[in-house]
Amino acid sequence: MSAPIAGLVLDLDGTIHDHDGAAAAGLAQWLGEHRIAPSAELAREWRRVEHEWFARWERGELGFAAMRRGRIREYLPLLGLPAPVDDAAADAEFDRYLDAYRRHWRPYPDVPAFVDGVRALGVPTAVLSNGTDATQRAKLDAIGVGDRLGPLITAESAGAPKPDPRTYAAACAALDLPPELVLHVGDRHDLDVVAARANGMRAVHLDRAGTGPEPDAAGSLLDVLPLLAAGREGAPVA
Repeated sequence: MSAPIAGLVLDLDGTIHDHDGAAAAGLAQWLGEHRIAPSAELAREWRRVEHEWFARWERGELGFAAMRRGRIREYLPLLGLPAPVDDAAADAEFDRYLDAYRRHWRPYPDVPAFVDGVRALGVPTAVLSNGTDATQRAKLDAIGVGDRLGPLITAESAGAPKPDPRTYAAACAALDLPPELVLHVGDRHDLDVVAARANGMRAVHLDRAGTGPEPDAAGSLLDVLPLLAAGREGAPVA
């Protein structure tokens, strides 16, 4: 029988917080401020730009501020607007989008019952996110979780984003547990499952759309609760 699960590490965006929903609503509001009608094509392009530039930051190719400026400079010309040359102007434009995005922060519907269930099981938890301390802390507060899921570890506080091994080590250290006793749950198969396992943790893929490669993926956070209960007794968990 495998060792019991002694702790849980959760991803934030796409796992607890509905980032895609908030980003879509924020984009529509930001486009409206520019008197541009939202469209499916503009939304797809915004997601593409976000994913490509965020991946460059995750690979360590550029800094966080440069990543945001790059997104703005690539996207605005797609709207027929000039790309800001000055960094301050690019930052100000991204802040306009960010303000709109923040107004739509929200948890997934399964989060309240999941948080209650985790706390009832008595499983120590932490949140691990590729973001900055202030923004991700504000996000947890805004979606009604606050500190109910334990300490928050970000790319900023860990000194690197996932999949850098330092991030997973920092999360386990925050729980004062070895990685083999910690279960990692998140929506990104590459970062939250493959990389977590490569760093000695057990992992479950949260695949709400049911399109991922894991045959035993969880379709809801509520599907994780029985795994936690069984894992607390030492039953096998991936």
